[in-house]
Amino acid sequence: MACYGVVMVTITNGVNIALDRSIGWMAQLRTTPLRAPQVLIGKAVSGLLLSLLSLIAIFLIGGLSQGVELSGVQWLEMGAIIWLGSLPFALLGMALGFLTSPTAGGPAVMAAVIGMSALGGLWIPVRLFPDTLQHISRALPTSRWVHLSQALLGGGASSLSDLLVLGGWTLGFALLAGLAIRRDATR
Repeated sequence: MACYGVVMVTITNGVNIALDRSIGWMAQLRTTPLRAPQVLIGKAVSGLLLSLLSLIAIFLIGGLSQGVELSGVQWLEMGAIIWLGSLPFALLGMALGFLTSPTAGGPAVMAAVIGMSALGGLWIPVRLFPDTLQHISRALPTSRWVHLSQALLGGGASSLSDLLVLGGWTLGFALLAGLAIRRDATR
């Protein structure tokens, strides 16, 4: 649930970007000394800060009312994995915000959230998927992100492939967001 809450918040931040563009705020930022990478970093950080609030709320609910029992170190490690692992989704939300209009942004963001959540194993464990969907799921950042957090809870080690897949998606979404910002700036 923590991963789902965080992915929802970080990708949905893209709708705010689309709204900022529609009211001229992004054009106003271009009149300042800020460069596109600085805007990219600022928007990613705002998405990550919003996701931190969601993460804390879900942890509090899990620990106080749902009987989730973890040591203090496990809570911190789990929080770090989930929070830092949300970076690719913040970048995806940003890219969608720069590529869509405010009207199309909402449906595009929800399609991304639902698609990544359903196929990435946030709603149903991947092991219950048919073989073809399991292979698709393993290529998604949501699946690898959940696997990292489950490995921590299970006492196992995460695999290098989880980190590589997450890193690849992060880089890809960062490039997409950067291109979207540049495209928006040339309009």
